[in-house]
Amino acid sequence: MEVEAFAQNVAPLAPRLKRVAYSILDDEEAAADVSQEALMRLWINRDRLSSYDSVEAVAVTTARRIALDMIRKDGRTEPLPDHLPFVDYEPTPQGVLEQSETMQMVEAAIEALPPLQRMTFRLKEIDGYESEVIAQLVGVRVEAVYTNLSRARRALRTALALQLKR
Repeated sequence: MEVEAFAQNVAPLAPRLKRVAYSILDDEEAAADVSQEALMRLWINRDRLSSYDSVEAVAVTTARRIALDMIRKDGRTEPLPDHLPFVDYEPTPQGVLEQSETMQMVEAAIEALPPLQRMTFRLKEIDGYESEVIAQLVGVRVEAVYTNLSRARRALRTALALQLKR
C-alpha cells in the first residue's frame, strides 16, 4: 500500500480507533496512545493490508488488542476474591410484572418489524449466529445483513422509546 492509499484508507480511522480504545481503557490519553500505536503498526505492515477484505476490521482489531495488552501490562484487572458473597435475589411481584410487561413490549416491537429485518434480528441477537452464517441462511449478502440489523435496531429503539413515553 502506497502512502496516498494509506492516507486515504487507514489514517481516517484514527478517531474510531481512539473510541474503541477509550471504551476499553476509559482514559483519553491512553486511548490516543493506542490509536497512534495501531496506526504505526498498520503503517509498518502496510504491504500486507491489501490481502485483507476489510482494512477497517484489521485496524479495529489491532487497536483492541493493544488496549487489552495495556490493561494486562498495567495490572488494571483486579483478581476476584476467593470467596464471593452469595446474594439470594428474589424479585418482587412488582419487578416480575414490570419485566413481563417489558418483554411483551419488546416482543411486539420485534413482531412489527418487516419479515427480513425480523428474521435477521432474531438470528443475530437471539440465536447468536454470525453475520456470514445469517447471510447464507437468508440468502443475502453480508452487507445486507448489516443493513437489515441496523434498520431493525433503529426501528426497535424508536418503537420502544414511543412505548416508554406513554
